[in-house]
Amino acid sequence: ASEGPLDFKTPSNAELLGNEKNLLDADVELEGVRKILEMLKEDEIDLIPDLRMPIRHLRAQKGNVSKAADSIRDTLKWRTEFQIQRLLKCVRPKQAATTEAAKGEEQVEDDVEFRTMMEAESETGKNQVRNYTKEGRAVLFLDNSRNNTKNDVHNMRALAWNIEKAVACTRRKSKEITGKALDKYCIVIDFSAFSLRAAPSLSVSKETLTILQERYPERIYRIFLIHVPMSFRIFWNLVKPFIDPVTKEKVCFCTPGSNDMKRYRDEFTEEGFAQLEACCGGNESAKDFNAEAYLELPFDAAYVEI
Repeated sequence: ASEGPLDFKTPSNAELLGNEKNLLDADVELEGVRKILEMLKEDEIDLIPDLRMPIRHLRAQKGNVSKAADSIRDTLKWRTEFQIQRLLKCVRPKQAATTEAAKGEEQVEDDVEFRTMMEAESETGKNQVRNYTKEGRAVLFLDNSRNNTKNDVHNMRALAWNIEKAVACTRRKSKEITGKALDKYCIVIDFSAFSLRAAPSLSVSKETLTILQERYPERIYRIFLIHVPMSFRIFWNLVKPFIDPVTKEKVCFCTPGSNDMKRYRDEFTEEGFAQLEACCGGNESAKDFNAEAYLELPFDAAYVEI
């Protein structure tokens, strides 16, 4: 996320459109971005966190400039109310703080409230940026059965923090591997311990979908559902009406022997697949989750890079 207002006057076309697949002709998309910026107020533009936010919302709205501008306004309002910038600054590696002190640089006061929240929400590894695909897309691992807290707002903040981390990891690693910084990450959800009794409420599920689809549109590459039991179909039928058709196309039910399972496996190198949590096909010797170590990582580093 940007530390200050972005300059939309000097970026190249590639910086504005990114390296993901275009929805429309590049010239049409660039014109759409220009029109969106004309519709936004200066103080709204100052809050935009990255140069490709306009194009992602334009693509999510199927090229509708007016809807894209409204979507950006709603997202910027949400980011402010949800205190995303504060959230992103609350977890700083101890090494970074020590370096600041050693150099005599201005130290950022620790945000004890938000740091304590993130420590609690990270304890079980229910949300974690685990590793990478062949292309360097970060893998955001989710497992609701590991939920250890009851504060829905804190849960959603932890999800947002991990999405932001997945984006940062993807941009760094994909550029290292392919030479081009990508914007979309993968999600792997383990349902091996799923039960209807312990399933998230419909309101929490809807809020989760809102964050994934509307607050971070055009960020997901694939969603892999692992160990899906028959009982999940009841839950799926409840939430399916709230899932955007484009998002729905990205969902892969990875049952043994299925094409989706093959697609899941093919996303990774042999080493990358082994680094997944054991419940999702990874090697039993893969790193067990350690929350303290996870929060000490640089923001653009996945758990396997400890």
